Amino acid sequence: MLKIRINKNPKTMKWLLIIITTSLILITLLLALGFALHKYYGNKYIHGLSVAHQKIGGLQKDSVNKIIQERIDNYKQKGLDYSFNSHTLHLDTTISSVELEMSYDLVHYQLEETFAALWQIGHERGYLNNFWQQIKHLIRPTNYPLLTEFDQDKFISVLQSNLEQYETVGHNARPEIISVDEINVLPHELGMAFDYLKIARLSQDQSHQLNPDTINLQLHLNFPTVLDTDINTDQINDLKDFLNQEKILSLQYDQENFNILPTDYQEWLIFINEQGSINLAFNSELMSQYLETNIAPSINIETRDAKFDITNGRVSEFQGSQDGQKLNTTDTINNINLTFFIEEASEYDLVVNEKKAKIAVSDINELGIREIIGMGRSNFVGSSTNRVHNIRTGAAAINGLIIKPGETFSLITALGEIDAAHNYLPELVIKGNETIPEYGGGLCQIGTTTFRAAIDSGLPIIERRNHSYRVAYYEPAGFDATIYNPKPDLRFKNDTNNNIIIQARLEGTELIFEYWGTKDGRNVYYTAPTIYNITSPGPTKWIETTKLEPGQEKCTERAHNGADAEFDYAVTYPDGTKEETTFTSHYVAWPEVCLRGIEEPIIDESSPDPTEVPTIE
Repeated sequence: MLKIRINKNPKTMKWLLIIITTSLILITLLLALGFALHKYYGNKYIHGLSVAHQKIGGLQKDSVNKIIQERIDNYKQKGLDYSFNSHTLHLDTTISSVELEMSYDLVHYQLEETFAALWQIGHERGYLNNFWQQIKHLIRPTNYPLLTEFDQDKFISVLQSNLEQYETVGHNARPEIISVDEINVLPHELGMAFDYLKIARLSQDQSHQLNPDTINLQLHLNFPTVLDTDINTDQINDLKDFLNQEKILSLQYDQENFNILPTDYQEWLIFINEQGSINLAFNSELMSQYLETNIAPSINIETRDAKFDITNGRVSEFQGSQDGQKLNTTDTINNINLTFFIEEASEYDLVVNEKKAKIAVSDINELGIREIIGMGRSNFVGSSTNRVHNIRTGAAAINGLIIKPGETFSLITALGEIDAAHNYLPELVIKGNETIPEYGGGLCQIGTTTFRAAIDSGLPIIERRNHSYRVAYYEPAGFDATIYNPKPDLRFKNDTNNNIIIQARLEGTELIFEYWGTKDGRNVYYTAPTIYNITSPGPTKWIETTKLEPGQEKCTERAHNGADAEFDYAVTYPDGTKEETTFTSHYVAWPEVCLRGIEEPIIDESSPDPTEVPTIE
């Protein structure tokens, strides 16, 4: 039988007692320290935390919010600066316009999400984890970036419009067909271009940290994939053999046939490099232009949902439904290029994408529309002729639309394409050193009125963003919604059990949206916006440009004050549950912006060394 002997040696017992006592004291001290830190950080960020290199440890939420917001506003006013040789480019991260509502952010700072993530560190991950995070950050302070919504495509588009003048376009070696018996090879050319993706990433990284440093740019060599030395006698003979076939390209859809003759497609013929093999193909860009111009109009049908009107409480159809379809030029060209030059095939089906209408006329008797459940109003007095035209066009686009039960309504989706083809007129916006026409002026009147009607109806708002600046059309501040395709959008959910029909109308200079449906007994409460923290715009900002004569001055933006605003929104449902939201808005103070003409700088025109590929520093 196993016996355990306890050593009762007095010295051993003494040391055991010391160890136990010391351990208990340490545990007690750690618990006391943890409790003390828990109490101390109850309404403060933990020490060792920084965001965008701003220390926030020991500060309360409101203080941090104010400090970071001021830094962001200052950063936005300064913008991003780039340099290339002797050239400079200044780019505001907020694209501005004489019509303030058309201003939009290329970089949108997600402060609420940033602060929520930072607050979790040392606060909301369990007692032991919180204690560990508090100690760890004390020992090793950490800097975190600001979360942003960065519109890379728009950002690159703005960069290209300002920098493409310094680029040279390269191209592959390609055939020049004089006749079947006379074919020349046009030599390849090296191109010089900026790495826009890398510039965008650098710009985004600096925006995360509110880093004001100038970004230095350099051109890259763009090497062609088909060199003139790659095209030998075999490729030329293959091209001659193909031309001698006089092959007709026949495209089909449904009962329609479209024949493309060799004289039509001859200028599209190019050589491509497919894993080292030089083959014939059609130039996708040229062929796509032909298909869009000559075939797509016979194929494309715009999708239309049924729309309904309400007169004296009765629902009637005023636009029938129509399923839509659109020619997919990319897939069509890819299918042709796969086999047209290596097989006898000459007939191909056009790839057409179909889109069904969501609402059909047959649904009219099942709508269950009884009464107005909410209304939104806004005034556009003082608007330009183009702006009023766009407001009418946008209102007509969503008038009569149905929002089904459980559906999330997207205003951007509902408006559809915003361009000249859909009856919209342009306004001028400022992108870097360029002034460019864009479509959509006035559509934020649609966004704001839609938002107000959704609030008045007691519907949950899924996505809403206020304008960058205070806009007179949408006073009082804080009760507006900006939209710009594809983001930001205005989205809300029909959480009723019934359909909702949007009825839009203009009365003088007032835009009115009525949401018709069936009331379900919910009670809606919202306050008037409170406006505070009004800030002045500061001194005029001068930008040097070569677009004006030296010494000539031109002001492009007027000054306006900044402010914060908020309003409370509460919905009490028939079962007694209550949803409460506070909508907050921040409007940036913006100084007057003026351009001053300068002399064109002297540029080093020396040719780059083709063996040395420059990169962005």
